[in-house]
Amino acid sequence: MSQRKIKAFCLACAIVGFFLIFCQTYALPVNITAPPGMILRLVFIHHSTGENSVILFKSCFPNSNLKGNLNDPIPNITTNPLKAQDASSEYMAVPNAKGIYIDLLEYFRTRPDKLFIVITAPPLIAPDNPSLARALNNWLVNDWLKGYPLKNVAVFDFYNVLTSNGGSSDINDLNSVNGNHHRIWNGLVQYIIDNNVKNPDTAHYPSEDDHPSQVGNEKATAEFVPLLNYYYNRWITDKTINTKPSPTLKPTKTPALQKTIPLKPTVVKK
Repeated sequence: MSQRKIKAFCLACAIVGFFLIFCQTYALPVNITAPPGMILRLVFIHHSTGENSVILFKSCFPNSNLKGNLNDPIPNITTNPLKAQDASSEYMAVPNAKGIYIDLLEYFRTRPDKLFIVITAPPLIAPDNPSLARALNNWLVNDWLKGYPLKNVAVFDFYNVLTSNGGSSDINDLNSVNGNHHRIWNGLVQYIIDNNVKNPDTAHYPSEDDHPSQVGNEKATAEFVPLLNYYYNRWITDKTINTKPSPTLKPTKTPALQKTIPLKPTVVKK
């Protein structure tokens, strides 16, 4: 990515904040202001002119404290009780969160000229219902985009990456064949959930609280950047993009990457 002059930012807020920003106001984050009661953190990558081209958005760890029954129906956005709530809401249930994400796609399909990347919320040290956050994030990676016709939306499972380590919280398992990963591996997009990991639905890189430590973030960064490069190249070369990109958005040549990586992630479960 260093050879490209793109303008991007990372937006961090509760899951419902994504609905308020993208779907209620229909205001693409170019000069964005926070909805009432919400705090946004924007991180700009590269200094270039024009609109943001890549929008990364994530929720903080409280959004991994999910409730509810996985078998409950996913509500329509008009009746979704979570849409006006925050992460501490009694309605912070997996089906309601799915409903928010599903509605986001209606807006994203209107902006094929932008790349939207969901970064899942990091895991908790001691969640009340450990399997629920895992279920939501598996759904985002494997099911959310089924049938979506464009290549302008992608997912990085930050949660999964932070649920295994190299034997202790002070050692990460970057480049290991074992553990939980979301990365480019041997030329393929690889999404691994290792059933041999102990306590696989909890934070393996705790800090003074549920925020991931530097050791965990180093693993996540190393796995995310090549994946971001793949998502970017897939999007910018997608023939369904009708809006002509600016000259500065031309991708660098990565023929080996484009030839060997399939359009859909390879899911490997041990």
